[in-house]
Amino acid sequence: MTQRSLIAIVNARSRQESWANAVRSTWFNQVPKERADVKFFIGAGGGSVPEDTVALDCDDSYAGLPGKVQGITKYALEKGYTHVMKLDDDVVVKPRALLDSGYLQHPYSGRANRRPSTSDPFWVPMGFAYWMDQDCMRAVIEATVPPNNDDERWVAENLYKKGIHLHDDKRYHLYMGGLLERPQRVNRPLRIGKAAQDETVFVDGFAWCMFHEIGGFPAKIPVEDKIKDFHKVFQKYGEPW
Repeated sequence: MTQRSLIAIVNARSRQESWANAVRSTWFNQVPKERADVKFFIGAGGGSVPEDTVALDCDDSYAGLPGKVQGITKYALEKGYTHVMKLDDDVVVKPRALLDSGYLQHPYSGRANRRPSTSDPFWVPMGFAYWMDQDCMRAVIEATVPPNNDDERWVAENLYKKGIHLHDDKRYHLYMGGLLERPQRVNRPLRIGKAAQDETVFVDGFAWCMFHEIGGFPAKIPVEDKIKDFHKVFQKYGEPW
């Protein structure tokens, strides 16, 4: 079977002018067309839809993430893609490095985050980026959408039921910027360990998620500040034009 990959960027109508445009102005057009397609996915609503965007018949809010992921897998399978990446819209990607990362060797891959437990005997990846092959897509399509927005746990659970386990790839990174100097609350610890921005670990990376609120900050960080960091990360770590 000829391998066909889709990088599916989870977006929303309310985020088209902000995050979608940030992606369009950076790495979007660097994706080699002969190796993968890349599209934005939004939910139901009025108004026109850009050519690079697919409108799904699902909830477009943050609460509707699992339904949107299920819609993406249906689209990918119907279009004949062998692999699909669920990617958040606030992630800087190094396209060629991503496509050379070895994801084709695994049915399900991403960066491991939540450890197996008695109640959840499976690894859950960080939700900002994970790959699935066609067997995974079918399992997600068949699954009942959960009443919460935790798409990564929902996907991991249903793949586990099919005997499919996550391949851990540590080259996906959280980018927390310089905002870690702000006082942190302790009610939301980082699951993978101490919240520290050690940029030396980014050398071999190919995806960086803007994750400034780690630990929970008292003041909301303006989206324009996050997007400034998005562009800084692209300039520093992204592929040259």
